[in-house]
Formats: sequence, C-alpha cells, structure tokens
Amino acid sequence: MDQLGQAPSPIADGSGARTRSNVGWWVVAIAVGAVLLLAMWLAGDTSEIDPNDPGWGDIAFFVSPVLAFAAAFVIGLVLMVVAWLGLIDLTARIAGRAMLVGLISGPIIYFVIMVITVVALDESVPTSTTWAFLTLVVPTICGTGVTVIAALIGRRRVAGPAGR
Repeated sequence: MDQLGQAPSPIADGSGARTRSNVGWWVVAIAVGAVLLLAMWLAGDTSEIDPNDPGWGDIAFFVSPVLAFAAAFVIGLVLMVVAWLGLIDLTARIAGRAMLVGLISGPIIYFVIMVITVVALDESVPTSTTWAFLTLVVPTICGTGVTVIAALIGRRRVAGPAGR
C-alpha cells in the first residue's frame, strides 16, 4: 500500500505484468504492419498492369486467397510464439485457434468483399491501382484482421467481461 492506501500498479511493484503484455502486443502490431507493407509494395508494383488485362481475374481468384491465407498464417504464428514466450496475456492454445479462424475466414471474407465489389461496379472497369488494392491489400487486411480480432475475442473470454 502506498500513502493513499492504494495497491501499487504491476509496473510499480516490479512484477512487470502490464509491460510484458504491452511488449507482446507491440510485437504483433509490428508483424501486422510488416505484412501490410509487403502487400502495399506488391500492389504498387502491379499497379502498372493495364486495367483491362484478364490477368487481374487470375490474381483475384488464385493469388489473393493464398495471400489472405498466408497473412493469417504469419500473424497466427507470431501470436503463438509471443504467447508461448509469455509476452502477451494470451495462451498459445487461444492463439492457435485464432490462427485457425483466420486461415478459414480470411479467404472467405475476401471473396465476399470481392463479390460485393464486382456487383457494385457493374459494367465499369476500375483503374489498375484499384485492382491492385482490391487483389493484394484487401486480402491481407482480411487475413490479418480476422486473426487479430479472433485473438482479442479469445483473450476477452479468458479474462472475463471486465478484463483482467
């Protein structure tokens, strides 16, 4: 107890529980940023392709789901390693389940977004930059986003509704 009659924080009492959790989430955030930067670099590189090129369909239906799957896999592995090292307030089992949810749901959510986009576009042809964003950045966001959200939901379920 301090002078005001309050218990010291985890940082003040030397346990470091709060800072270890923050370090783990920062590691996950850096991994998400790195995966998204790679996707944006790929999109910038492919944005020079003619928007009427039929290759965009091949990218959309064959490459993009693999990209969503790979993004979920990488972020899931980072979550599992950080959880295993104890740098995050999450168990490795929940991190594995979050990865599984991302592996299954990421490509499905990408396809739903792509179908909605194609229906909304109707007969118009988007620019090549839009195609690059839709086929490379959006699936990466789907894969990483679903995995991190599943981990946060699993963490909340373990910690209880009021948090830790």
